[in-house]
Amino acid sequence: MRVLWMSALLCAACGDPLPIGTGESVKQTIGREGATIKLDEMTLVIPPNALAEPTDIILTSTKALPPLDYTNFTAVYRFEPPGQTFLIAPTLTAVFKGDAQKATLFWSRTNASGYDNLGGAVAGDSLTSPILHFSTAFVGDGTNSPLADAGVIVDNDGGGIICTPANCNLEQCANVACGDGCQCIGGLARETKCGDGIDNDSSGKIDCADDTCINVACGDGCLCLNHTKWETQCGDGKDNDGDGQLDCADTDCAGSSCGDGCTCAATAKKETACGDGKDNDGDGLIDCADDDCNASACGAGCSCLNLVKSETGCGDAADNDGDGLVDCADPDCAAKSCGTGCTCNGLAKFESVCTDGLDNDADTKTDCSDTDCNNVSCGNGCSCVNAVKSETNCANGLDDDGDTFIDCADPSCNNVACGNGCICLGNAKKETTCSDGLDNDGNALVDCADPSCNAVTCGNGCTCIALARAEVTCSDGIDNDGDTKVDCADSDCNAASCGTGCVCVGGVKGEKTDSCGDGIDNDGDGATDCADANCNGQSCGVGCTCKVLLPAEVNCNDGADNDLDGKIDCQDQVDCPATTKCSIANPTWTCKADKSCSP
Repeated sequence: MRVLWMSALLCAACGDPLPIGTGESVKQTIGREGATIKLDEMTLVIPPNALAEPTDIILTSTKALPPLDYTNFTAVYRFEPPGQTFLIAPTLTAVFKGDAQKATLFWSRTNASGYDNLGGAVAGDSLTSPILHFSTAFVGDGTNSPLADAGVIVDNDGGGIICTPANCNLEQCANVACGDGCQCIGGLARETKCGDGIDNDSSGKIDCADDTCINVACGDGCLCLNHTKWETQCGDGKDNDGDGQLDCADTDCAGSSCGDGCTCAATAKKETACGDGKDNDGDGLIDCADDDCNASACGAGCSCLNLVKSETGCGDAADNDGDGLVDCADPDCAAKSCGTGCTCNGLAKFESVCTDGLDNDADTKTDCSDTDCNNVSCGNGCSCVNAVKSETNCANGLDDDGDTFIDCADPSCNNVACGNGCICLGNAKKETTCSDGLDNDGNALVDCADPSCNAVTCGNGCTCIALARAEVTCSDGIDNDGDTKVDCADSDCNAASCGTGCVCVGGVKGEKTDSCGDGIDNDGDGATDCADANCNGQSCGVGCTCKVLLPAEVNCNDGADNDLDGKIDCQDQVDCPATTKCSIANPTWTCKADKSCSP
């Protein structure tokens, strides 16, 4: 036997040498999420939920040869942990070199010596097969090792074997039925009928409670998930998982179809096909009349809104909601797009893009020539005005409206800003900010030195006059024009007010002549009203005139003490001496030496 084994290993002249592994391994920790692990010829796919907890999976390309009576088409691979089983069968794909018609997957048994022929699906030079436990495996010539019959082997004369869950580890039982609803796979009994209420594999667990039933049907419209029955057919009127809840009333059905145009939501049927003319959820309401359909499509260019169809496709020349009104003529389309650069407005198409050179609303008018575009942008620095392009950016050095005129040279820019502190006037730039120390209109003249600034403010209390700064606020104690002279000391303030009752005269403050009777020292010189020389000869009130720094009565016939000296009319002999007329009623009467008023 040893000679035969060595001959098989060394005889290259007899044909291609048998495949031998490299001895290399790969290791990967795989949990419930599943994963794919690959080494050379072998690719193992472990599906989600096949493993109950994270497990270190090791795949090794061994340097071992299979037993002498096998011809291998791949190296012998070892899968670890040894004996590892799965809740859901992984899938192994092997790339082999050999006769595809003879290729089969050989898998070593866990509780006995030898290999089981697991068969496999061959496509070209690859073979794919499910597996149920870890040991060693290879692809080889299965000509003399037929796949075991799927049924129970029975020898009525007692010379054969009947496979049961208890003896699935026997080589003869590999891939053989071990009873109704039971199959020997990988040396273990596996439940195959998961809805008959029987513990078919004698595991002590029935149907969905058995790990081998995970993701297996438990009857019509029923699937084993998480060790319980789960309803999967939600529109057949049956309690498929036996929990007393039918179809959508079963929470298992949430989000599942309950028939054409019907989806289970919140334990009830919900209409989802809203344009087929059918009552899909059986509530007596069809399509948009069913509030399930609110905001849902009722066909091309149609949406359900407030329990009726509403047109949403407003540029396709179709009556999408069937109300006899097409596109913009349908009030549903108000403010909606009727195509590129087109918006529905007032039951008609309205051009909304005025820069593309297109007649977007099909009224034969393009861009600014369409009245819809009035006051709408026709591009950067351009606005449509009175059916033509008009320049609106008058400081960018561009001919924005395409009329060959740039910025202020364009009549469109008249009275439009041409930059900070600049406005277009008379087709030229004019400085409007005259206190920033900048040549805002680019004529090399700054602030008040620019004629454009004449009579324009040059700051608080300052106005440009005759190409220079001039002080115009003369009572704030500030040198407003920057000439080092403040208020009345500045000749600009001559004859200007320096406050209430105050006027600048000859470079100083002076009491204003019409304020000589207000009892206030208006010019701040310590002298009030008539006591201020500025008031000499000026009125100090009704019937009163300032004379020689004192108030003097000048009306001697009004019965009033006009100069407030305690003497009325003729009694004031200084101001109303004898012969002064003293009566309005008797024009000839005069003041007498005795201070009386008589003929």
